[in-house]
Amino acid sequence: APEPAQPASAREAIGAAREAAKPPSARDSISSAGMGVGGGAPNDAPTESLLAQADEAFDAGEFYQALPLYKEVAVRLQLEMNTMEDGPDRESLAIQIDDIRQLVREAESGIRALGGGSQVPDLANRTPHAAPRPGEVRELTIEGLGNFPYDDEVGGVPQDVMALDGSQVRINGYMLPAFQTDNIKAFTLVVDVYECCFGQPPGVEHAISVVLPEGRAVMFTYGEIQVTGTLRVEEERRDGYIVNLFTIEDVTSVRATGRQ
Repeated sequence: APEPAQPASAREAIGAAREAAKPPSARDSISSAGMGVGGGAPNDAPTESLLAQADEAFDAGEFYQALPLYKEVAVRLQLEMNTMEDGPDRESLAIQIDDIRQLVREAESGIRALGGGSQVPDLANRTPHAAPRPGEVRELTIEGLGNFPYDDEVGGVPQDVMALDGSQVRINGYMLPAFQTDNIKAFTLVVDVYECCFGQPPGVEHAISVVLPEGRAVMFTYGEIQVTGTLRVEEERRDGYIVNLFTIEDVTSVRATGRQ
């Protein structure tokens, strides 16, 4: 018999029936994967609810809305899979993750087709950071702070960025998952947890080490957080490579923003 026609997209494939020998799709089986984490803020929504919201946005062509939802679902499933022993359940979850990753790729393609996406400016065209002012708590984005091309072998941080060393900053981002989920005393703040887990890791100019004061710790959260503290800018070299540029220390606040 001829091979059946392939669905037009992974979005359709997830809703289609799989072969009898294969586990069910992510759409059909996420609700039984034990991934619900309770109601409340958007980042606390059950995984099946996030997936339903993502599907609705995707079908409406709202790729900017669908993309972060699909990414969070993928991260949640990956964290769940990391706790499982080898076996059929783990293999089923791996297939679900592959489905979601394909949806992420399609959403990203949709955004590119709409002309979305950002580019890192070159040194000649970037906007330099203004010098810090006394008493100022500067609000920055991770990409805005590292708005320069960087070679982690050669180095070279612009002087206006070096001048931010010691200034007070407030920066939003996502806590990079680690083995710990509670009593976390240090973590990395990144633009996108999904890319760190599944794609190309960010360059050192787009990752910030966060070190909490002695005696303080936080719980892991999936959603966006806002960190306030003292920014340190230093090219930390290890084994011939620069492994860290930015650290936030003397942290005074780590709070959830309510965004996914």
